[in-house]
Amino acid sequence: MHYRGHRHVILVSFSTAMLARLFFSICLLLFTAQATYAQNSYNQWEASKPAPVAKPALDRAPTKKAQRDTTSSPSFTTSDGKLLHVQCLPSFAGGQEALDELLRKKIKRPSGPRQRGTVQVSFVVLTTGGVSNVHIKPGNGLAPAYDAAMISAINSLPAAFQPGGCNGNARAMEITIPYTFR
Repeated sequence: MHYRGHRHVILVSFSTAMLARLFFSICLLLFTAQATYAQNSYNQWEASKPAPVAKPALDRAPTKKAQRDTTSSPSFTTSDGKLLHVQCLPSFAGGQEALDELLRKKIKRPSGPRQRGTVQVSFVVLTTGGVSNVHIKPGNGLAPAYDAAMISAINSLPAAFQPGGCNGNARAMEITIPYTFR
């Protein structure tokens, strides 16, 4: 303390530890107040009545349109949104076994670490029997090198597909085939 005339001037010095304790005490007070407010809000929400539960709609009898037999031919949605009933899906001359054998011969396993898994490749079978628009289904690839090997093998296939058809007319259709690298 210093005395200067008839007024008292008190100089108080705070240490760093004292300032830290003061700051901590203020933060604790504020946090406690905030926690109390949050708990009260939660208690009010918990005490409120729940919203009424909607009753499920009763199932109606299927209409005649829904009872139509669709088991005779698969249906696909075309790019313009129309429903297409396919009578004949595209197929490889010689069957699926011949296609698998040809792919085993044409696919060159990439160098590097050997990976195992299935790749799903999609392509369009044209009305001429050739293939176009070869791509790996998104999320169904293995690794970029393996995907590229699969695309290359499909692109090198001969025009030996029988195109799919609808009402006796050949149509270009997209098909997806899986290939497993072992």
